[in-house]
Amino acid sequence: MMLSVQDIYSEVQSRRVESAEDYVLKKYLKKVNKQTNRVVILYASAFTEKETAGRVLQINRQDASCFTAVSSGMESRELDLILHSPGGSVEATEQIVAYLRRRYHHIRVIVPLCALSTATLLCCAADEVLMAEHAALGPIDPLVNWSHQGGTYSATAHDIIKEYSIAQRNINNKKNDPVLWVERLNAYPPGLLATCKSQIQMCWDLAKNWLGRYMFHGEENAAQKAESVATWLSDLRGFTGSRRPISQAQAAAKGMKVDLLDTEESLLENVMAVFYAGLVKFQTGDCVKIVEDQNGKGCTVGARMFPGPM
Repeated sequence: MMLSVQDIYSEVQSRRVESAEDYVLKKYLKKVNKQTNRVVILYASAFTEKETAGRVLQINRQDASCFTAVSSGMESRELDLILHSPGGSVEATEQIVAYLRRRYHHIRVIVPLCALSTATLLCCAADEVLMAEHAALGPIDPLVNWSHQGGTYSATAHDIIKEYSIAQRNINNKKNDPVLWVERLNAYPPGLLATCKSQIQMCWDLAKNWLGRYMFHGEENAAQKAESVATWLSDLRGFTGSRRPISQAQAAAKGMKVDLLDTEESLLENVMAVFYAGLVKFQTGDCVKIVEDQNGKGCTVGARMFPGPM
């Protein structure tokens, strides 16, 4: 019989000595699970802890296979997803959401600190969101990655479009020396501007679709509410920056089903313990991303973009 990826994960996991960091993380994930009686998954990136190449810290297609591994064998169809991420690939986010929405009937995303860019887009696919009082979402400005002369680069789509616009104005102005801007634009590969525009449109389309289908399901004027929220999250003119934080109060005022985690003190304590245990794991090794459930099943990603079993 041909083995599956999950079979290999399980075999390696059974022979691995559990570290103190893994033990503590699993302990508090189990506490959340016992309190809510729902599947609990931590999906966290070390983007606030480590200076590492952007792609490995971002949402990417590798993560989809990790979610498949972590969800195998689960009986519950309700999920609490503890999310800490800078965002990343729109396509990878769409792939992850497609899998999770097939697997779970009800999804609650819990944000202990930051869920930015396409991580906020992922929140739009939840039935509801809980945020710590100090936590933040962000505008759904997708991150775009490219390579040039042996280096890899990452920037938000809106920032790239803005720089193109500034360059065009300076190049067309006879009073300015265009050489600097011509050299700057030469660092961008062909098609990058078109890619940015298509990524922004895709984010808006997905946010509108997911909000209407899940968060606002069954509500009067769900389609109109979904379009309004998607437009608000996508329009950076209202945020003066792609990393401008969106608080729980701001999101709720726009009609999103976003409540404060702080109103449930014991849940807040356990969720923050999970989050801090994840941070300790980042700080004590080369791990830069965690996808793990309350049974300790899932995978880690190292700084070299190599996913390893847990």
